[in-house]
Formats: sequence, structure tokens, C-alpha cells
Amino acid sequence: MVKTMGAAAMLLHTFFITTLLFSTGSALILNYTTRGCSKHCESINCDNARTIRYGKFCGVGYTGCPNQSPCDRLDACCRQHDFCVGTNSANFPNQTCRYNLRSCLQQYLSTGASVYHGSNCTAMTVQNTVMVAMESTTYHQHVAPGSAPQTGGAPKSVSTRFLESMTTHAVFIGGMCLCVPIVHGGSSWLTII
Repeated sequence: MVKTMGAAAMLLHTFFITTLLFSTGSALILNYTTRGCSKHCESINCDNARTIRYGKFCGVGYTGCPNQSPCDRLDACCRQHDFCVGTNSANFPNQTCRYNLRSCLQQYLSTGASVYHGSNCTAMTVQNTVMVAMESTTYHQHVAPGSAPQTGGAPKSVSTRFLESMTTHAVFIGGMCLCVPIVHGGSSWLTII
């Protein structure tokens, strides 16, 4: 009888530990998947391709939380791009996703639509900055794939440091991005994407 009680107690103990670990793990996973998403309309750094945060969906590494609606039609273009790319960042340079984003942004501007109430940015500034962010990030993934720091704090490559230190100015001519990155060290570099 004692062995049976010991086995039952052990089984009950295992059940509670498993339940606790599962619920804690689920909470951590849920927190991880929703931690970096936005629930509020923002308009921050609208002229900086690396740090723009517009609406809930526009910006590199910035997206709205599940079931969030976009702040305006411009933000809806970014949400459409996020859905196209999905959760796999390797899909980011996808030509179809890029083309659809570019078309959506151009259509948005051609209608003369305005930005959401309370925004500090103009539609033209956001469109240009989002396009530069997309093009320069895509350029970085094609020129220096895998140059991001690896586990263990591996040093960044020269191209990664270069891209992180530049400020990008852009002019759009007939749908083409004429990008002029200016390195903070004073030298400049011209590229047409």
C-alpha cells in the first residue's frame, strides 16, 4: 500500500510540475510573440529609414499586434507587406512583397489621402522613408548576407558597420529610388537601386 501511495503521489507531483512548466512556457511564448508589436498609432523618426515607426506597421522590425487595424491607408500598405513577408525574415527581400508595397504606397499618394489624425509626419515623407528602408535592407541582405552578429557576440562585418552608420536621403524619380547614403565620417557614396 505504501508503494502505491508513493507512486500516486509521484504521479500527482509530476502532473503539477508538468502543468506549471507548460503554463509558464506558454506564457513566455505568448509574451515573446507579442512583446515587439504595436497597439498604438505612432509617428516617430519619419525621416530616418533605420528607426521610422509610423502607424502600427511601418518600420524595420516594427509591426502591429495580431488583430490590430491599421491607423490609415498608408499603414495598411505596411500591414499588407508584413503579411506578405510573414514570420520568416528570410522572405523580406521577396520581389512580390516589395512590388506590392511600392504599388500600394504610390496608389495611396496618388489619391491625395491624408495621414491619420495626430500624426507628426507627412504622407510623402513616410512613403519615401519606408521605400528607402525596404531598399537598403534588401540591399544589405543581398550584399552582406549573414553579416549580422552571431551567437557569442561575433564582431560585425565592415559592411554591417557601414550600413548601421549611414544616414540615407532619397529622391524618387518615376518609381525608382535614387539613394544617397551619407556616412557619418564625412565621405559619401551614391547608389541607384
